Amino acid sequence: MNYKIELGREKLEVEIVSDRSKLTINLNKKQYQAEELLFNDSRGVFLLGNQVVDVDYASRPDELDLHWKGRMHRVRIENLLTESISDFLHDIERKSESKLVKSPLPGVILKIEVKPGESVQTGQGVVIIEAMKMENEIKSPFAGVVKEILVSEREPVYKNQVLITYE
Repeated sequence: MNYKIELGREKLEVEIVSDRSKLTINLNKKQYQAEELLFNDSRGVFLLGNQVVDVDYASRPDELDLHWKGRMHRVRIENLLTESISDFLHDIERKSESKLVKSPLPGVILKIEVKPGESVQTGQGVVIIEAMKMENEIKSPFAGVVKEILVSEREPVYKNQVLITYE
C-alpha cells in the first residue's frame, strides 16, 4: 500500500509491503525490513533493525503516533488511492461547477434573456433578478451553449440557486 505522510514539516512517500509477519518499507526510495511483534486494532509494534517502533493508530484514521528512539512523533498519513479519488472528485466538481450560472442573491426572476441551445458569450446578460426593488442583470461568467434553464419568470430564487446550465 502506498502512502504520503507528514512527519513534522517533512513530507515523505511510503510503500509498505506485507508478507505475513515481515514488512518491507520503502521510504523515499530507501528500503527497510521490519518484523511485526504485535499488531491489533489500535496498535502495532515492529522491530526495525535493532530499534523497536511502536505505532498507535487508534485515535484518528488519518493520523498516528509513532514512538521511536524514545520520542513520540505525530504523523499525518494519507493513502495515495484515497488522495487520487479525492483529486478526481474535486476535478469533477470543478468542471461541473464551471458549467452552471447561479444566482448571486435572493430575489425574483424578472426576465430570462437566453434560450436553450443559444450560444452565449462571457459577460452577456442571461437573467434579470429583482431584489429589494432593484433590477440586477446576471451576466454569464463564461462562453458556452445554454443547455437548460432551471427557472421561470416571476419565480422566487435564493442565493446560489442554479439558474442555467451549459453544455
